Amino acid sequence: MTKTISLIFICTLFVISCQQPPEEFKVSQIIGNEVVAENGKRIEITDLGENNTTVFFMVRHAEKQADDDPGLTDQGIERAKRLAGILKDVPIKTIFSTYTKRTRATVAPIAKMLNLEIVNYSAENQNSLIESAMKYGAGDSYLIVGHSNTIPSLLNLFNGNEVYENIDESVYDDLFIVIAKTGEEAQIIELKY
Repeated sequence: MTKTISLIFICTLFVISCQQPPEEFKVSQIIGNEVVAENGKRIEITDLGENNTTVFFMVRHAEKQADDDPGLTDQGIERAKRLAGILKDVPIKTIFSTYTKRTRATVAPIAKMLNLEIVNYSAENQNSLIESAMKYGAGDSYLIVGHSNTIPSLLNLFNGNEVYENIDESVYDDLFIVIAKTGEEAQIIELKY
């Protein structure tokens, strides 16, 4: 019976990870190992905190102003605060951001809330970011903020295939949860926030 329940759960995660969730699944918070939607629906993040499981929360920066290295709009600032509220109870070890104002501003509220420094990473060297986290941080959780082209690129690294395309320039509310277990294929859950 345990194998049947496990198989059903794995199949459910597979379906969730390969399709866009229903529009009504907009994340309101993460409590323990459960993602809770605004409508009360829940998704379990398996093995969160286990030694062989590393969890990556990935987002594109929030809404930006028009500029060479823009900051966030008022709507973007509100989205950054919303992200902080969602992730406030997650045991995030490190927050990674590219060097731009908009990415750093997106994670500034959660960094302040969790008393964490924002660690810069190069969008051109994403492989080393993932390799280091997997090697030295197995069992930990990370938040990575990037861009419309870098987040899909990271997801493709985990997936092993070129499945994810650039995020549309008008989309800022994607939240990807990557569950990476040692020796297993990563699971990717696609959500909205």
